[in-house]
Amino acid sequence: MTNHEIIAIDASRLEEILAIETLSFGSPWSSAAFEGEFSQPHSFTYGVVSTTDHKLLGYIVFWLVEDEVHILNLAVHPAFRREGLANALLTHLVDLSQKAMCRMVFLEVRPSNRPALGLYESFGFVRVGIRPNYYTDTKEDALLYTLFMEDDNEY
Repeated sequence: MTNHEIIAIDASRLEEILAIETLSFGSPWSSAAFEGEFSQPHSFTYGVVSTTDHKLLGYIVFWLVEDEVHILNLAVHPAFRREGLANALLTHLVDLSQKAMCRMVFLEVRPSNRPALGLYESFGFVRVGIRPNYYTDTKEDALLYTLFMEDDNEY
């Protein structure tokens, strides 16, 4: 039995999101950035919450446009990392992507973010490119990863 569930979240959780965001990233998104995503019809945010107190433990923000998904942000509160919550969020996203008949899921990730690289590669994401000097805080490149969805219905 799991002690968490994944739910769609909206701006009512903004304070909790910002707390996790600030603890997770050197250049965190602003409240305006999240509010902008909440206002877009192609942008979705899901959170993993505790089933006991409904506290937000992590979240994923992504775009679903046509038959592609672009992961914009994924974070888990530091106190709850290494418990499979990012894996659960990513599994949920892949399930949604399959139901929406998407061809691919893509994202950018820092080369220095070893835990994220391991997670994405374990799901079958492959490195397809690089975006030089992508991160404004450190000028670090971004690695572009893509998960190519299998299409069992094509033939």
